[in-house]
Amino acid sequence: MARTLTITTDGQVRINDWPGDGQLLDHLYAEIETDLVTTVPLPDGKTMWADDEALFKPDPQINTLGVKLLGTWGELVNYVYGTVVIDGGVTEEGESIPLTDEEAEALRARLAELALQPLPELVAPSWF
Repeated sequence: MARTLTITTDGQVRINDWPGDGQLLDHLYAEIETDLVTTVPLPDGKTMWADDEALFKPDPQINTLGVKLLGTWGELVNYVYGTVVIDGGVTEEGESIPLTDEEAEALRARLAELALQPLPELVAPSWF
């Protein structure tokens, strides 16, 4: 089956069915509870979708599992806030694609291991 994976700020990880054609943004808006999303391309080709206005909310919450996942690829200059959704990335034509069942389960297992790790520290950007 085709999937997305949701990570909430309280550490819940949910595997979701892939929405129908033309329904991805509605799915993202509902899962992330926003009406404006941004992408975080991941080094493994997947895409993390996040709330583009999370820091403007009254009580922005760091997504610790999302941050820990991002930290596995190197140094971070910023944290990710709010609920995030991960899909399988994009095609050469720029179309979003789902995670496979195997990818979703592997990602869930990886996040379970990361839950026990400390939050990565931020580093100053090289241009700073």
